[in-house]
Amino acid sequence: MARKPKPKPSFFKVLIGNFTPRLRLPALFVLNYGEILPENVTLTTNSGKSWNVKLEQDEGEHYFSQGWVKFAEDLDLKMGTFLLFQLVDNSTFNVLAYGLSGCEMEFEDGESQTDDAEPEEVPLRRSARSLFSSLLFICNCVHYCLRKA
Repeated sequence: MARKPKPKPSFFKVLIGNFTPRLRLPALFVLNYGEILPENVTLTTNSGKSWNVKLEQDEGEHYFSQGWVKFAEDLDLKMGTFLLFQLVDNSTFNVLAYGLSGCEMEFEDGESQTDDAEPEEVPLRRSARSLFSSLLFICNCVHYCLRKA
């Protein structure tokens, strides 16, 4: 029996490594929904602003490519940012971004955003901010987590 698709399929990415030129989509997401995805998709944020991004295939992997750099720069994405991508129709992803504080990043409305506008994280109390500034990530890598380059 075929699996019934979710109303809003989603995936997340934690930005690590060199995420700036392009961003790889999870293989299982592409396996389940790749047939409905067009070559060009739209990434939107809750501010209402949107970006056109090309979806390209390279050696069996699928990536957000052309337009991704502009998206990453406009949102001032940094190492460790957590992104949640929700497929709202065949060609549009709503993107939620969470900063290192663990809180959702807020962006200005699409109509009033300028080139030098920077996203802001929801403010934290001073004591909580100092707690997050000293956190470290520990990653346990096992052979099945790694893929050949």
